[in-house]
Amino acid sequence: MGLITFEDAKTQLTVRFKNRTEFASISGFDFFGEWLNKALTQLTSSDVLPMSNPPLKYRFPELEVAVNVTTATGIPYIDSPTGCLVLRHLFDKDTPYKLNWISLRQYTSFLDRADTAARNSPREYHRDGNKVWLHPTPDKVYNMEAWIRRRHGVWSSTDPTEIGAEWDDAVLELAAYKAHLWVGEQDRAKAAKDEFLQIATSIVKLSYGDEARSVNFYPDPFYFRRETR
Repeated sequence: MGLITFEDAKTQLTVRFKNRTEFASISGFDFFGEWLNKALTQLTSSDVLPMSNPPLKYRFPELEVAVNVTTATGIPYIDSPTGCLVLRHLFDKDTPYKLNWISLRQYTSFLDRADTAARNSPREYHRDGNKVWLHPTPDKVYNMEAWIRRRHGVWSSTDPTEIGAEWDDAVLELAAYKAHLWVGEQDRAKAAKDEFLQIATSIVKLSYGDEARSVNFYPDPFYFRRETR
């Protein structure tokens, strides 16, 4: 997690704005807090570094988690895990078996979805909005595990960010870029953008270059379980 709190970040952003504290409450709206959260959301909801050219791929291991989910007998779907941004893997822990992703067109092409005699252990899935559709429809309760990229929570109060402390300055610079751009200060916005890219690019190259971590490598859960089966 980060080192600076939300309130500390707002103070730093206020100083960047030459202590123009009116932005902290315009008709009761906290613009400094809004800019910080928009920057953090943009940074943690993408796999390409904002404004990078050429596009630089990256990810946050802190936001990659495994959660337990349970099916219900005769119900063709499960709810998407809370806070799920991307569903990377879904597998049946009881079998064990990794379910295959299919398109919505493929899912709707199965005519046995409502056939009670065709119920069985799910082998395919498709996520559509807040539901993960399963095929075949479960014939009993199955314990499953979902590997997801979760959303970052709202940054507030005395909380630090949920990502590494090395990103603290990058988040602040991205927020400053948005803030200066919003009030029409183009030169200052460009300066903040350049500083953000310098900081963030260095982090990404160090994390995924020198340590030879590929952002395109998402191991199958069974890769880690093969010694325990």
